[in-house]
Amino acid sequence: MEIANLKQPPLNTTLMGCIKGASDYFDGDLSTSMLFGLTGHAFLVNIHKDLHPSSPYVWHKKRFWELLAGIGVDMVAEYALNRDTSESQRRLLEDRLKGHLDEGRLCMLNFLEHQLFSGYDERGFALLRPWGGRAPSEVPALSFGTWEECLAKEGWAHFAVLARASSQKPIEQAARAALAYALELQTDPRPFEVDGYRIGTGAYENWIAGVERGLGAGHGHRWNAMVWSECRGKAAEFFGELAELTTGAAAQGCGELQDRYRQIGAAMSSSAGAELSASEQVRFLKQARDAEQAASASLRNLAAAL
Repeated sequence: MEIANLKQPPLNTTLMGCIKGASDYFDGDLSTSMLFGLTGHAFLVNIHKDLHPSSPYVWHKKRFWELLAGIGVDMVAEYALNRDTSESQRRLLEDRLKGHLDEGRLCMLNFLEHQLFSGYDERGFALLRPWGGRAPSEVPALSFGTWEECLAKEGWAHFAVLARASSQKPIEQAARAALAYALELQTDPRPFEVDGYRIGTGAYENWIAGVERGLGAGHGHRWNAMVWSECRGKAAEFFGELAELTTGAAAQGCGELQDRYRQIGAAMSSSAGAELSASEQVRFLKQARDAEQAASASLRNLAAAL
């Protein structure tokens, strides 16, 4: 069984690559930037206290899924297994996932990366690899029975099932909901945080403290800068596209936020420069933090104007 016309673009933010692939597959007409913005992912920053590269993946996604359902893609089921999962339970999960695919839904692996299933044969499930297999974190397939590609490596795997949503909200309504979520990520992020990780202002505190402890030369710092700067770049593009759909104060607010998020993304990206000292990396992170905090009032004003 092979899913035709399913693609996962090579985004650093592989969750959003899967969402773009699913949205296109379900005949959505939203750009990548609109998807980033309307799900609120464009405004997320999550950092582990030790700058783990897992930071872009480990956060509570309930609100994200709710916003996604409002723009055409519904997360309808989640499954997990680990080394202790019995053979009979593994077989049952295989049958359930095959059933979802046969009925026109999509399945997404949440492991070292987020990857869409592209089908299955008698040996196992095939997966899309957004970076063409160039990264060891990409899984090419999942073998029936053993699931060894995940279980032998990490001992666990998680899956989400995506379906076409029954209805979609108007763009302005969806944007207001996303902006409210963006403000929550800054002002009250605790419902979205996992132990050891912090979101919003707390994320910057973890990030700066980690760099000052000498972690700025590691992969975790670089990967977080790559993912979160991509998100801010998409935020800027989102506001540019939203400005074309609005007038007056709303359009002006979008223009201001487009410039602001370009600056945030550039500062985040610059912080990962290999030639920089820790103090220089911290300087760029503080620029991003301060610009992000300054954007709060503009986000509130835009939400009121839409």
